[in-house]
Amino acid sequence: MIERGVQCAQAWLDSPSEIPLWWELAQARKTCPAGDCQDAFEAGFLLRIQQRLRSVSP
Repeated sequence: MIERGVQCAQAWLDSPSEIPLWWELAQARKTCPAGDCQDAFEAGFLLRIQQRLRSVSP
């Protein structure tokens, strides 16, 4: 599930779509079973976003 979250965030980052980040996370999260799977998905998603933010920081 962590890898799935990473992939979803990367797809959002690579997409020229104007879909807000929060919407992408909320919609994708619904496809995961409740509980630990959703937590793992969110962790992977946020990890990828954090990596990108750190890579562009001065």
